[in-house]
Amino acid sequence: MLKFTHKLRLIARKVALLLLAVVVAGGSYWFYVRVITNNFHAVIPGVVYRSAQPSPKHLEKWVRRYGIRSVINLRGSSSGSYYADEVEAAARLGLELVSVRLSANRQPSSVQLQLLIEALETLPQPILLHCRDGSDRAGVASVVAAMAIGGQDYHKAKAQLSPVYLHIDRDPYHIGGLMVEYEQHCQKSSTAPGPWEHFRSWVTKEYKPFFYNVQLLCPDWPDELSARPDEKITVNVTMKNHSNRTVTFGNQQKEFVLVATVDFENRFKLLQNYCGQTPLPKRDLAPGQSMSIQAAISTPDKPGVYDLYFDIWQKNVTFFTKEGSPMTIYKLAVRDESSPSDNKNEKGS
Repeated sequence: MLKFTHKLRLIARKVALLLLAVVVAGGSYWFYVRVITNNFHAVIPGVVYRSAQPSPKHLEKWVRRYGIRSVINLRGSSSGSYYADEVEAAARLGLELVSVRLSANRQPSSVQLQLLIEALETLPQPILLHCRDGSDRAGVASVVAAMAIGGQDYHKAKAQLSPVYLHIDRDPYHIGGLMVEYEQHCQKSSTAPGPWEHFRSWVTKEYKPFFYNVQLLCPDWPDELSARPDEKITVNVTMKNHSNRTVTFGNQQKEFVLVATVDFENRFKLLQNYCGQTPLPKRDLAPGQSMSIQAAISTPDKPGVYDLYFDIWQKNVTFFTKEGSPMTIYKLAVRDESSPSDNKNEKGS
């Protein structure tokens, strides 16, 4: 019995030492890649490179050594000093700098992906892609670049999302979940993950992240609804979930609001100037399901014919149309002579 116990202790000690060696080796590799090299790698040698957040000295060195001409900053513009330093260095070095804001903790919207694609297809080469650590956001952008510019097939390009580049996040709801979405699409449509043209078509025509594919309709709205200036009306709005995931309207920690505005250009900014904000019921909406609510609208105070835009705002997160949900637009005629009795959609009708 004592010999058996002694053997178990020896085995446990060896396992512990092995685990310690793995941890030390992993930590050493992380330190080398992230700190010593700034996670700098060639995606397509001479054409596209990737890295963590570069300092001005990094940019100067890479411009001299690799001839970098453009930078795609995947962190977006910021008030932080690192961004100001990057803008100054890019201007001084004659680099074109484009900012595309992605998040490591959520899938990108189709709009963000199209901005990234446009930058990759139009900026002068060689191009540097970077995020904060050069692992997750830079990894996804590098997959896209390897296909778009390098002509690589999907499976070879996907190797850019690898622990080699410190990418270890496997959460399907985070940015790497974009590839999960694409592979599921290919599986459902019985097609193999294809070349760049196939992936690009999916992004621009079909891709909607998470549950951000909700159609809004006002079934009682006439071709042109008439109302008086600054009039309070209610309209029946139907929401249908066209995504393959449940919209978590019922989550007590999340707030969803149906908004209406006549200011298309500033619809994401003028949070206090909407024509209407109606909190949505705390009830989940499963794929394919619909629900209707009565939305309160205040018409503009000046006469005219307006395009009234409806959207869903997930407070402190995003707007559904910003993520790819279809835009809902109705004609609203604001006239001094209109009467409440003219509107079937008016409150109390």
